[in-house]
Amino acid sequence: MTLRRKGLNLLLIITVLSLLMLNSSSLSGTPELGTIEPAAITQTYTLHDPIHIDGNADFLSQTSSEGWQGDGSPGNPIIITGYSISAAEHMLRVENSDLHFEFIDNQLDGLSWVWCGIAIINSANGVIKDNYVRRAAAGIHVVTVENYTIEGNEVLDSEYGGIIVEDGSVNVTVKNNIVYDNREYGIHIGNPYGSTVSHDVTIVENTVFENSPGGIRLLEADGCIVGDNEVYSNTLNGIDVESGSHHIIYNNITDCIAGILISEGNCTITHNEISNVEYAISVGTENNTISKNYLTNNEKIGIRFYHSDHTGFSGSNNRVTGNIIANNSRWGLEFTTNADDNVVQNNYFFMNGETCQATDDGENNFIDANYWDDWISPDANNDSIVDVPYSIEGDTENSDLHPMTIPDKSLSPWYIEETTTTTETSNGEPIPMDPLLIAVGVSVVVIILVVAIFVRRK
Repeated sequence: MTLRRKGLNLLLIITVLSLLMLNSSSLSGTPELGTIEPAAITQTYTLHDPIHIDGNADFLSQTSSEGWQGDGSPGNPIIITGYSISAAEHMLRVENSDLHFEFIDNQLDGLSWVWCGIAIINSANGVIKDNYVRRAAAGIHVVTVENYTIEGNEVLDSEYGGIIVEDGSVNVTVKNNIVYDNREYGIHIGNPYGSTVSHDVTIVENTVFENSPGGIRLLEADGCIVGDNEVYSNTLNGIDVESGSHHIIYNNITDCIAGILISEGNCTITHNEISNVEYAISVGTENNTISKNYLTNNEKIGIRFYHSDHTGFSGSNNRVTGNIIANNSRWGLEFTTNADDNVVQNNYFFMNGETCQATDDGENNFIDANYWDDWISPDANNDSIVDVPYSIEGDTENSDLHPMTIPDKSLSPWYIEETTTTTETSNGEPIPMDPLLIAVGVSVVVIILVVAIFVRRK
């Protein structure tokens, strides 16, 4: 009887521990992205009239009368925080000031889509951080600024763009913002009516979705970095480039027409993941480098080079290397007429199209030493090169003269050797096990052992 009681107690303890493990595993997952309810914010914020500042002297005067912290020096910036402002006018307007200041953790409601939520003009040394901005003409609009950081804001429902940087702005960082449901792009560098080019704008770690027509636009810009952004469900394009030279790296883009569209300017496009769009990367300019991107499961084409009658530019003299291009419905690669003199080498094509994975209607496009999963033999001399060239569709009658027989083995999940088993990831790290599976497995084993002991003792 004592043995059975001890066994039952042990079983009870194991069951409780298993439940605790199950509960902790469910809590350890990544939380879903949520938006902030304005009503909840208003309860903890101080109602305030719009703030308009013109010049350093006016800024210091208002700092004194409002009791804001700081003196505007680099080590002691002026802090404006904790306000709820609702008005059919600019809710924060700062111009002609180079004092260091931070506008942090405020709620702004523009009411009528006529004025900007935050407007900064001809100023320097500001931080716009952790604010909630909605129903404005432009959520956050900075014009001719230097050394500004726009970080951690939630910007939605703006008429002319969520976050706009324009007219010769320099050294602006747009980071970790949530930007959605805005018209005329979520994040916009430049002015559609013409402005001085802005330089060295860094756009990183933002979540940009459900904007119309697109997510991120580089219109009057040069030397920008667009990296580590989540861009999805925008009406037309994920990232539009219409001028300048930029680095577009490590973005995740889904659910739009073109993932990345280069209609003017040129870029380095690398390590992006693009899926569930029509055209993953569409290029109508010269001197772009496209490397090490994952372009998979798209409705039409992985990489497309085209000629534009509108701009007069063509997708020519570009270099394409090391990309994984897989399961794109029409083609993995397309060159239209007048898209010439491109180099495509050492890429990996899997399951694209129905009859051929690429098409070429241009001239002098060099396609060589790529892997095509529908063309991996014969290789009589075992040199890892298919003995017969891979024929490319299109008027040019181009071909890959040296198609690879075996792709890089690190290209999981698009290529995995059937005989290979491992407990490590491609970089040597252990593969994490699901806590749920661990808990269930431990519980089952212990229960079986306890039951076996009972049966044996009985």
